Amino acid sequence: MAHQLDLPNNAHGVVVTGVEPDSGMAELQKGDVIEEINQQPATTVSDYNKIAASLDPSQPVVLSVCRHRARSFIVLRPR
Repeated sequence: MAHQLDLPNNAHGVVVTGVEPDSGMAELQKGDVIEEINQQPATTVSDYNKIAASLDPSQPVVLSVCRHRARSFIVLRPR
């Protein structure tokens, strides 16, 4: 899958399969790999769900994302 998404071999995380237009996550794209949420590794969907459930919705969230061969940070701010 890493080859299909043009990711480095060491990319580990949860693949974004789609983004709802009004979800507040417009910065994410299909095929992105979320590797960390607020510096917590999200290597499985279970990890992602556990971390997401513990987030304070009134606080910004920092995602570490791998897109193609580049890693970056995306800050999601509450609406």
